[in-house]
Amino acid sequence: PDFEVKEVCGRYTIDSVASCAFGIDAESFSNPDAEFARMGFELFNADSAIAWLRAMLALFAPKVASLLKLAFIPKHIDCWFRSLIENVTNLRRDGKVQRRDLFQAIYDTLSQNGTVPVKSNELIGHSVTFLTEGFETSGTLMSYVLFELATNREVQDRVLEELDSALEDGQLTDEAVQKLVYLERAMYETLRLHAATLTLTKVCTKEYELPAQYPTDRKRVRIQPGTAVIIPARHVRNAT
Repeated sequence: PDFEVKEVCGRYTIDSVASCAFGIDAESFSNPDAEFARMGFELFNADSAIAWLRAMLALFAPKVASLLKLAFIPKHIDCWFRSLIENVTNLRRDGKVQRRDLFQAIYDTLSQNGTVPVKSNELIGHSVTFLTEGFETSGTLMSYVLFELATNREVQDRVLEELDSALEDGQLTDEAVQKLVYLERAMYETLRLHAATLTLTKVCTKEYELPAQYPTDRKRVRIQPGTAVIIPARHVRNAT
């Protein structure tokens, strides 16, 4: 039967991020209307013109987005996420929940192990970053890996053979995962073919003069500190 791979991979990564980062059971598979999954998908849904415009301005023209008051995260999702982080913070601070996860590591670092108060915006900023990088990019990579395996039967067979040989009493242990060399290579090759992001954004820290593209070039281009440089990820891939 046919099924939407992107949604399945997205629900898996949402579950993983919710558990590993925040100690939350997102119920992405057991509950079709799970709030964490619904908000996550909505955050990265660029089907509408407003969502696309919001994302493009936030990434490439943040000052214009600020003037137009177009935030990268819609207001209702921002309110929901802030409430979520505040609840998780209160549970950790009061000692009602103790977990060795990413959120706890961030909280301990910012609070200097509970000796100084933590600003909620700092926690939210770090949490949104992890949600963004852990959910959308990982889900996209998994989707493309499955697509490439489906269209390359020989590679698919080798991956399955490696997985079967790594099983211990029918279970895939952490140690066994580290030995899946061919699967790792398949994932790296997929990343080369299908970039997880459209662009790579870097900010210049010191003045830099770009080298001449051709021997006859006389004009020099200087990049000033603070200038954002947008690098198309696909072009980096094609150059390698």
